[in-house]
Amino acid sequence: MANALLGNVYKYRVFCYSGDQTGLNTKYFQVSAVTGTPQSELLLAQALDSVMAPLYKPALFNGAQYIGSDIQNITSPPPYPVQLGTNANTGIGTGGGVPMASQVSGIYTTRTGLTGRAYRGRSYVPFPPAAASTIGPPPLMGAGYIATLTAIADEMTGTTMLNVGGTFYYLAWMIRHKGPTPPAGTLTPTTVSVVGSSWATQRRRGDYGRTNPVPNP
Repeated sequence: MANALLGNVYKYRVFCYSGDQTGLNTKYFQVSAVTGTPQSELLLAQALDSVMAPLYKPALFNGAQYIGSDIQNITSPPPYPVQLGTNANTGIGTGGGVPMASQVSGIYTTRTGLTGRAYRGRSYVPFPPAAASTIGPPPLMGAGYIATLTAIADEMTGTTMLNVGGTFYYLAWMIRHKGPTPPAGTLTPTTVSVVGSSWATQRRRGDYGRTNPVPNP
């Protein structure tokens, strides 16, 4: 099994599930520093999941599940190696017993040091509880949910320090460009995240979305 090395670039996916719908968040990071003996990519995936699971669960209503996450080394050109994942921290949401409409999502924006649409990103956090919303009008994210969403956003913006088997990894979170400008596959470091108060929608997660099997990272 390969070790996670300085300079490696990874695609990172977080899986949540409710009813017959998958909530998938995809991010990218580069290993910007390693202090200690390099550890395996699987141990890196497991350590990252152990950090993210307790941040995601309060954002989910009690009938949804945090399933797990995986990483994929995309440093070299394709074909890429298979994903390495874990579901060791699978568990139900703790945000409240009543769901919002299934297509409703929390949303946060990540930004870089450059201007333009290509240098911004959005992440849609799935399956929020009704308790997270104000009555309105219009209904907005409540202060508690904003704090929960901010904790997720902050962890995946800028640089994260991660203890992997006694070795410290520094993960620089990136926006990976789809091209043509900037060129496809190039990366720009994120610098700040922004959490507003308005809800977003993802129709693919709604009641008429395509049925998804339970993911198995």
